[in-house]
Amino acid sequence: MKKTIYNLIAAMCMLCFFSVSALQAQTITASGQVVAGDDLKPVSGATIAAWKGKALRALITTDQLGNFSVKLNPGEEIEVSHMGFVTTHMIPSDTMMVVLQRLASDMTQVMVVGYQKKSKETVTAPLHVLRQKI
Repeated sequence: MKKTIYNLIAAMCMLCFFSVSALQAQTITASGQVVAGDDLKPVSGATIAAWKGKALRALITTDQLGNFSVKLNPGEEIEVSHMGFVTTHMIPSDTMMVVLQRLASDMTQVMVVGYQKKSKETVTAPLHVLRQKI
């Protein structure tokens, strides 16, 4: 009786071990580089989003050389975006080179908006208002 219980427990442990190994084998590590389409220079700070349907599963950014690495499950897609570039959707592979195309819009105007309530007595730094004359 004890030998049968021991064999049953051993078989269940092996089944659990192989099940976990099989689940881990299904994930892939997608890595690559994000570059600009016009000059093929690396795009640092690009956002890589991993989507499973409409659910966001992972969110990372590229390093200074445009490199990234993300672990994905089967059926997930990635979305690569950066300000001033067209957002790209891709099916991942082991090694990728993502080429982002620049937007045709004019990116020369930047608006910085800040608001904070302070009394005159607590303001210790100079305040400036920047205006561009046309």
